[in-house]
Amino acid sequence: LGRRGRDTQASLARAFASVGRAALPILERSRRAADARVRIHALAVIAVLADPDLRFDEAVDEARRASFGAHLAPRPGLHLP
Repeated sequence: LGRRGRDTQASLARAFASVGRAALPILERSRRAADARVRIHALAVIAVLADPDLRFDEAVDEARRASFGAHLAPRPGLHLP
């Protein structure tokens, strides 16, 4: 979790979604990781599991806000890791 680019992370999110709730123990552990990229990715995947209609990019934006606070939410044209 948290590695490589957006496409790889979105693909991994879909893989976790196909596993379903059985993936939650790994995701719950990862959402407490010291590495913010891992934390954000795990939170985004958990959100997608909870709401399959949620777009991955929206889930990542929400995970960033949850992880860092609204003041660090991405702005158009600004790409955070």
